[in-house]
Amino acid sequence: MFLVFNSNIGFIPNQNVTYSIPNSLQLDHFYLNGTWANLEGSMKLVSESGSIILRYVGKEVNIVTSGDADLRISIDGMPIDMSMYGTDVIDIGQTHVHEPRLYNIVQTNMSEEHTLEIFVETSGFEVYTLTFG
Repeated sequence: MFLVFNSNIGFIPNQNVTYSIPNSLQLDHFYLNGTWANLEGSMKLVSESGSIILRYVGKEVNIVTSGDADLRISIDGMPIDMSMYGTDVIDIGQTHVHEPRLYNIVQTNMSEEHTLEIFVETSGFEVYTLTFG
């Protein structure tokens, strides 16, 4: 599924931009919170912490990243339930990313609508894309 980056500031190539989450979230759009470097093919967290929010409809969500970080996963404002853990989520609702690759963070049996928030507390974390289906 194609995602759209949505922000009132927008993407500013080769700049560090401070983003905040708007009051209203559109389906299939992702939003950033914190200061992120706008790179050619990715967004790199510059601030000490930040987050990514995505409203989606699907059975699974994946993230392609690089850097070494622990991602804390929240669904609809609550810590992710064990029944929704993707294959890369450990038993405390977190995913440890440590090499550039795709990480499966949400997996359900049926297509569902949710708001996913990924909290990052490590400067240098880099996100390339989110996929869901």
